[in-house]
Amino acid sequence: MPDNLTKSDKQVWEYKMIDYLKSKQVLKGNPCNLYTVLMALCDTEVWNQVKTLHQYKYINKKLNSMTLLKAIKKIA
Repeated sequence: MPDNLTKSDKQVWEYKMIDYLKSKQVLKGNPCNLYTVLMALCDTEVWNQVKTLHQYKYINKKLNSMTLLKAIKKIA
């Protein structure tokens, strides 16, 4: 933050930073939420087939939703 800000400018800057940090936190949680929803929508058979894939550990560790979708598409 620049040193020569007025009180009003400083408050605007602080508000923008708080808003940015909140948005960043929400965006960070979105991949996990999407991964959870995708896995919840799978039936038991698809779930078991996904778990047997050689790349499952990577998909699960990284919560990689796009790779999970590709794997489900190949299975179904």
